[in-house]
Amino acid sequence: TVVELLIAMAITLLMMAGVVNLFANMSAGVRDRRAMIELGGQLRAAREQLNRDLAGATCPAITWQKPGENVGYIEIIEGVRNDFDPTTLTLDSTTLVPSSQITTDASGNALPPDGLGLGDFDDILALTVRSSGEPFVGQKPNGDKIESELAEVIWFAVEEDGTNAGEEAGMRRIYRRTLLIAPWVNISLADSADPEAYYLLSDISAHWVADTSAPNGVGYWKPNTLGDLTKRENRCYRYPLSVYPHPMYYPQYLAGARLGQDLMLNDALAFDVRVYDPGAPLFEKSGAVLQPGDRGWNFGSNSGLTPVSYGAFVDLKWNGQWQGMRLDPSGTLTFQQSWASAANEPRTLFAGVPDFRSLLDYSTSTAPSQPTTTNGTSVIWPAVVYDTWSEHYEKDGIDQDNDGLVDEGTNGFDDLEIDPNNPTGPRIIANGVDDVAERETSPPYDVPLRGIQVKLRVYEREARQVREATVVRSFVP
Repeated sequence: TVVELLIAMAITLLMMAGVVNLFANMSAGVRDRRAMIELGGQLRAAREQLNRDLAGATCPAITWQKPGENVGYIEIIEGVRNDFDPTTLTLDSTTLVPSSQITTDASGNALPPDGLGLGDFDDILALTVRSSGEPFVGQKPNGDKIESELAEVIWFAVEEDGTNAGEEAGMRRIYRRTLLIAPWVNISLADSADPEAYYLLSDISAHWVADTSAPNGVGYWKPNTLGDLTKRENRCYRYPLSVYPHPMYYPQYLAGARLGQDLMLNDALAFDVRVYDPGAPLFEKSGAVLQPGDRGWNFGSNSGLTPVSYGAFVDLKWNGQWQGMRLDPSGTLTFQQSWASAANEPRTLFAGVPDFRSLLDYSTSTAPSQPTTTNGTSVIWPAVVYDTWSEHYEKDGIDQDNDGLVDEGTNGFDDLEIDPNNPTGPRIIANGVDDVAERETSPPYDVPLRGIQVKLRVYEREARQVREATVVRSFVP
């Protein structure tokens, strides 16, 4: 009958729809798995490259390096963004950024909705590296290829809109810029003092030498040695006429015909560089162990709990006025972290402000020094720095602290020095000739760096999944 035919046709259509849906689901599953395999491969490649760079670091992670020893440098810049406050935006539910749907932190403070997939991204890692395998390859300003076993390597991340203002609701991109250390190369063709223009054309680490007798009447770019790079003023992305402490302007990725050559990861959520602090407290709360940087650690540090252990990878200045604040959705700075160690507890190395003599500190009353704009005139955002530093600042004949005396830490006299009980007050006579307190300058943190941790977090758009890789490297001899 007609009714039976219609029923049979309906059943056939339902079966066909089921088969189509089955194949669609299988196809989507294969697509997602393939996408995650590709993402996993990219993440592993970036992780292994970063691990090789850290393993090949030429500089011991201790301060007061001597340029004559030709060891290079290690520099870490901790930007203003962090996992508490990854963006200035309040992201709505339509964003592609994955969310844990948590609306408040452990202290009850409102969190930006749908923003928790984003993380700390504005850190910079720069160091000199010796390749243990294939040499580094780059190009001269004229386009010729060159190889070297030594390079200045810079890891950094950029928001997709290229501004790094913390106002990008989308993803970030992680870059690795490699500048070859090749002091034997002639780069006289690069006669512009603009570092931005130079580094877009050249992969050779160099610094500008002002010389009116040069053919162009201005100066020339001189390739760096490892000893040159121990000095902050000679490192990459420095304004040629900068003054102490020679701030870095934010690294630039390659553009034009070379666009993408230095790109390591697309669709990144976080690039977080942390240092090991043996005095960082860990708290146990509701079965979870929290460390500085974890959501909820603030609650533990303010609730009278006793630390269950010490030692963690943390952001620079993890307990200070700056890292301890976050901008809530209303635009109000809310204090997040507070910890005061007792006399019998381990000393914290990176909890507080950097030494003010470095001029690389940041507080509510002191302007930060880097990152800066390309011309060195404006600061992009507050930053905290770890630097292996150079001893030559104490022997260069320049009055860095503007007290009318020159190189008082190495002049053979018992000069006035900083009062440890009143660092910003009148100076005193103490501790004999040329002691450490007499020095004009200081590394931001005058302590060895025992270890470093870098987190790479990425997002797969099609599969809508997050993957994270962590690189840990010890610098203990």
